[in-house]
Amino acid sequence: MALADQMRPLVKQIVAGYDQRSAALANLRAATAADRDQRSAALANLRAATAADRKKMAQEYRRSADATLDAFRADCRAAHQARAGEFRSFRADCRAAHQARAEEFRSLRKRVTAFLREAEQAHDTLRRDTAEFLEARASDREEMAVEQREALAAGRAALASMAVEQRERLVEGVDTLRRDTAEFLEALASEREDRAESVSKTRKALRAEFAEARKVWLSLAPAKAGGRRRARAVSATGEPSAPRVAAGAKRDDLTMIRGLGAATQQRLNEAGITTFAQLAKATPAKLRVLLGDGTARAKAGDWIAQARALAGR
Repeated sequence: MALADQMRPLVKQIVAGYDQRSAALANLRAATAADRDQRSAALANLRAATAADRKKMAQEYRRSADATLDAFRADCRAAHQARAGEFRSFRADCRAAHQARAEEFRSLRKRVTAFLREAEQAHDTLRRDTAEFLEARASDREEMAVEQREALAAGRAALASMAVEQRERLVEGVDTLRRDTAEFLEALASEREDRAESVSKTRKALRAEFAEARKVWLSLAPAKAGGRRRARAVSATGEPSAPRVAAGAKRDDLTMIRGLGAATQQRLNEAGITTFAQLAKATPAKLRVLLGDGTARAKAGDWIAQARALAGR
């Protein structure tokens, strides 16, 4: 019961508030309707005023356009009359210029006719003079031809005598050259025999020295255990030769290494390096000794790194 007593005032307040809002909404609707009616009336008045203004402006535009068109037509008529006058004046000037040109053409035709007459006379004179000149030239040409024949005959005789002299000098020069060549060949043969004898003696002495050095090297080379190790042989130049690779030994394709070609692989095989593992154990200094300081100096380290990677696969 206490709760119901407490709720009744609250409900009354809510109902009163609802009634107040309903009344306010009704007033708002009435004010909105009145405002809408006023605006409709104002819009109708505005449309009527706009229509009247539009009609008035159209009438004024028509009057202005008619006045402008009348003025333009008057200007066109005045301009047409002025152009017609100018055209008449231009036509008169053209007729006068045409008559003047015709008179000049008649005068020019007379002068050209006179010039052609004079040119024909000059041509006849030139033709006669040319004929006379050619006749005189023909006689002069015959005289010059006789003189040229005589001079040519004298030149041929002089050339014949000069040819005989040159032939005699050439024969003498050839004989002298043959004698000098024979003497040079005899001296060259004698010098070659002397040099061959000296080279033979030097070769015998070197062979004896190399044989002695071979004996000393073989006596100092260590023996390999079990018959599997062999002393390196001494080459003809006195340097130890590369170790030989057994026929059945394992061989890897060293050209798989980037930058290492077939010629370099052959040199490594001759030095006893035939697998990736052997190349991986080598040092850059050793490769430079085996291959030289050219390409190996820049690529030895890279080759060894690639060989290690390929050996580990």
